[in-house]
Amino acid sequence: MEYLKPVFITVWAAICLVLGGCGSSSNGSFNPAPAPSQVSASAPPSFNNTSSATGKFAIALAVDRPSLDANVGQLLATANIQGSDGATVENLPVAFSVAAGPATVDPALTTVTTDSNGKAVSIVSPGNVLSTTNVILMAETTVNGKHIRAYTTFQIVRGKGIIEFVTSKGPTDPDGTLVTLDKIVDANFAGDTFEFMQQLPIKLTDANGNPRVGVPVTISVDNQLTGKASTIFKNPTVITDSAGKGIFNVGVTITAPPQGVTHTDSIIYKAVTSEASGVPALLTYTGFVVSMTTKYVPLTIAPGTSSFGSSTDLNFTITGGIKPYSVSSSNPPLVNALLLPDGSSVTAHLVDSSAWTAPVSISVTDAAGNTASASVTR
Repeated sequence: MEYLKPVFITVWAAICLVLGGCGSSSNGSFNPAPAPSQVSASAPPSFNNTSSATGKFAIALAVDRPSLDANVGQLLATANIQGSDGATVENLPVAFSVAAGPATVDPALTTVTTDSNGKAVSIVSPGNVLSTTNVILMAETTVNGKHIRAYTTFQIVRGKGIIEFVTSKGPTDPDGTLVTLDKIVDANFAGDTFEFMQQLPIKLTDANGNPRVGVPVTISVDNQLTGKASTIFKNPTVITDSAGKGIFNVGVTITAPPQGVTHTDSIIYKAVTSEASGVPALLTYTGFVVSMTTKYVPLTIAPGTSSFGSSTDLNFTITGGIKPYSVSSSNPPLVNALLLPDGSSVTAHLVDSSAWTAPVSISVTDAAGNTASASVTR
């Protein structure tokens, strides 16, 4: 074991030399605070004119992206402490701060100790700006009584985020960018109200295309053409999820028109973000056409022909057309026509029981002016 002593003494002396010889920014042969342009997220700090014999250490600072939207998201700031000979310092406190610009360092991460690779990482949040603004970050620490610091910059951008309705239809479609709501109903549904269900997805991204999370977005009707339809917003405000998306649930109601008639409306929606005070909101529009058609059933009276014979009354039934109906006889002195209380049954009553031979017409007219007739003989 005796032969190990000289080796141990030599190694211990080397360690003491490295730890005891840390310099400061006053040393003209070494720049302990590289300019921001010398530092990037992918490149290590630059050590110019540094001698490993001096045992000097430097700090470099980098951010994980060059820009982000105002009041949206966060970025990572990484400080790298490294010696000129490649040595790293573990468990060294590094202080992060904003030297200039509207940004804040996470209060829990204003001071972070370096890991086994000599790195310390903090989180920075952008503040509110109305135009593109630069932010300067600073990281600083002390190694063996020598103070060293580094700077880097990033930009906060404003007004380049995007909000959009997610739809497969093109913006130039003549019936709007949303799916057309169109329904044809049977004649007996005229006057009834129907509700269409719409699910309207939206997507919100920042200026770099990253999803904006947790942002309130509100939908409303910006304008509509005829007023034939109405909308009910089940959730007029949504909060964007982790993908920057939300879905509005909307009911669109319209009343079935009279038979043979189509009612149409054109509705434009507007979606607006809720931003911090003084920050312009993002907005987007989308539109669609809704229509409702009621089928027309031809007006008829049956049977088409009938004879009194020994009877004094003949019965007929009206179908189709548009109520209410009115009935008449082509020759009231011979036969009169009576519409019964149910509104669809007709009685032809024999007035003249003589042996007349010319047929008499029993006519029906509906609310739209359509007519039908049956023929009766003696």
